[in-house]
Amino acid sequence: MNHTKPLSPSTNISALTRRHLVLTGAAMAGAATVGFPPAFALQNGHYGQDVPDLNAFAENQLGTEKVPGLSAAVFNDKGILWSRGYGLSDIENNIPMQPNRHQILGSITKTVTTTAVLKLVEKGALDLDADISDYLPFIVRHPKYPEAIITLRQLITHTSSLLDGPNPGPYNTSYRTGEPPKDYVHFAQQFYGVGEQRYKEDSGFFADWEPGEKYKYANVTWALVAKAIETASGQPFTDYTTKEIFTPLGMANTAWTPTDLDESSQSRTYINFVDGAPASKAWSTLLFDVDPKERLKGLPDGPYPFVKHYAFPSFADGGLWTTSHDIAKYGSAYLKAYHGRQADFLKKSTVRQALSKQLSDRQYTEYRGIKAIGFTWRNYHAPAIGNNAVWGHTGGELGSRTVIKIIPHLKLGVVSLANINEYREEAFADVALQYFAKQL
Repeated sequence: MNHTKPLSPSTNISALTRRHLVLTGAAMAGAATVGFPPAFALQNGHYGQDVPDLNAFAENQLGTEKVPGLSAAVFNDKGILWSRGYGLSDIENNIPMQPNRHQILGSITKTVTTTAVLKLVEKGALDLDADISDYLPFIVRHPKYPEAIITLRQLITHTSSLLDGPNPGPYNTSYRTGEPPKDYVHFAQQFYGVGEQRYKEDSGFFADWEPGEKYKYANVTWALVAKAIETASGQPFTDYTTKEIFTPLGMANTAWTPTDLDESSQSRTYINFVDGAPASKAWSTLLFDVDPKERLKGLPDGPYPFVKHYAFPSFADGGLWTTSHDIAKYGSAYLKAYHGRQADFLKKSTVRQALSKQLSDRQYTEYRGIKAIGFTWRNYHAPAIGNNAVWGHTGGELGSRTVIKIIPHLKLGVVSLANINEYREEAFADVALQYFAKQL
């Protein structure tokens, strides 16, 4: 449907008083310290008892940051402890947000793709230190360092020296309505494949340093990782991840294509317009569900929806569609495996390696509160949680901001999904994690 005016959030999304903004300090000191059951029963679409302080913080976020909807789930190694939805999943139709409504996950997807890699490493089907070209129908090399191989280990730790190209460029404009392309690896091949027409040292797709030397975040490279999984497993990447990860974990509302899920449970995703222009960079104006005859600039302020179904070639880096409940199940499996109780998911030793520092101080310098890099997972500063290591990942796609964080030592984790481009995705998740950590 086309829209000629911005959609307005329901008036029940209100700003709250200043005392609700932080749950640390005196507010946290006064919180109940009773323990909670290992997992609550699902009631009315969510888990656990009401937590007024979390409700207040979430409603404040929706009001002050103009977030249409937010869903979250807190989990431990036995299951989901608590979940809630706040605001609206669909503004136009006044549909409330719930933690069982799906949207695109963004870069948390990379941890799922890495999980598939690690499962195949455990089976001996993939070698983290082999030449990635061994698993591809073409040769990948850095033009400046043709003798240096590029490995899966480098790709899943962002040290391959392969980049996303100029910005804006081919990656930014590769987003299209519809489903992911079947020949997804061809998109990466044209930039990284030796002998390809666009394979050039000055293309913007190669860093100045040798593979393995430094960390630099990348997205397009995950098409190479997905193809390696496909080669090693003998199955399409989408089939392998569904069979080996989603189905065993009961992630029934997770898929690589939104049309494989119940459309009635999909959240609309939005971008805010401020002063007549998008509040953040949009990678493709084709994806706005706005009358194409209208000029995007000059539209009234407010949230505008993206189209329901879109995809991009390197979907293994951010294109998974899922819910807070399903990703909580995934996070719970990591906690359980970390403590050696879910070897059918991943071995204890594998998970502990994935959630440990993989890069030297020379390769990676602390950035934006991220202390270290594991196998894709990030180690965050978390002073409010004491000295416990917090691992996680964030995600951002068109109209979506997401985060997962887990504290292996406390057997506790949180996931949060917001259906807007502009949101500090860690804000609510950190407060929820602090609250439940205090209950232990």
